[in-house]
Amino acid sequence: MFYGPAKSKKALAPIVLLCLLVVATLNSAARAETDPYALFEEGKTHLEKQELEDAVEKFSRTLYLLETDDPIVPIVLLYRADTYCEKAVFRSAREDADQALQSPHLERETRAWACQIRGRANLGEGRLPLALQDFTRAIKTSHNNSLQRADSYAYRGKAFLLKGDAQSAERDLNRAVALDRQLGFAYAYRGMVYLRTGSQESARRDALTALRLDPTGETAKVARAVLKAQPAHPPELDQSLSVTVPVGKNGHIWVKVRFSEEGPAHRFLLDTGATHSLVSRGLLKKIRRETTVVKTGKGLVRTADGATHHITRYKIKTAYLYDFPLGEIMVSVFDRAKARGPLHLLGVKSLRKIAISINNATRKAEISWADQEDE
Repeated sequence: MFYGPAKSKKALAPIVLLCLLVVATLNSAARAETDPYALFEEGKTHLEKQELEDAVEKFSRTLYLLETDDPIVPIVLLYRADTYCEKAVFRSAREDADQALQSPHLERETRAWACQIRGRANLGEGRLPLALQDFTRAIKTSHNNSLQRADSYAYRGKAFLLKGDAQSAERDLNRAVALDRQLGFAYAYRGMVYLRTGSQESARRDALTALRLDPTGETAKVARAVLKAQPAHPPELDQSLSVTVPVGKNGHIWVKVRFSEEGPAHRFLLDTGATHSLVSRGLLKKIRRETTVVKTGKGLVRTADGATHHITRYKIKTAYLYDFPLGEIMVSVFDRAKARGPLHLLGVKSLRKIAISINNATRKAEISWADQEDE
């Protein structure tokens, strides 16, 4: 039987080394899937990126692998409860917080956090009296984390507002802002309190501050509602509005983009060095549910690695960078899935009405409304 030309040991050495590297990589991945502490860290990373389904999966896998008396179990339960709150799965959040609160391993600060999470879950389920009790327990628990205490005051202020007690709500939200001047959530709800008590200018000022500090999620939704109630100052045209976002170590600037006024925010890489915007096929499908999308043709693009790709171009009727209306934008979709690189990218052609200033010393980028006419 003919096996082909014999290979020397020297020629085989790179192949053997490659095989060893592949085996080592596979072994490392396998260990990561069975290491509860590594899974826990992965879950926290997913939660930070708002990849909520992945976060729940990692936290659940962590809990499955840990011994029931491990001191970290209540902490993992609270992270999963926090994720469930973000997903609005409030019953599961409450059950996880209840279980964590039964643990003897909770320190004072962590116990206050557990009460706060259970309060959020009760609030989400409409159980205002129980939510108020939990937030009060969180506030009264002795610990030194002033930022966490500010969160508890802010949530209790929200609960008082929903109860119709504007005076108590304003008192708690003032305390929250005094403890944490960067807590956009507290400014947003205090703006709503001011709106309901007739302090229009204070309401507008707090809403704009909330959007500047936290232009996403519930904070932005409440702040926009406050501003919409004041037609003389439409938020989308307010020249004083700006957003500050971090610049990553590799120079990346990640931003939030929506495709309808009340739609969900999607994570994009803001790339002033790229001409065109790029979305995945999956995101394009979601965008079609929110606004008009029209196919405009085919084309070719060259990526930073020098490769050329076939793409399909689409015109999207509405897009918002945080609260800044981008108007009609053009996006491209790879005809074949691209394995590497960001799936969602916002290029300069979509940013004609936006001014971006980068401070290299603080590693912050300020995004503001430029309102420049198209050339």
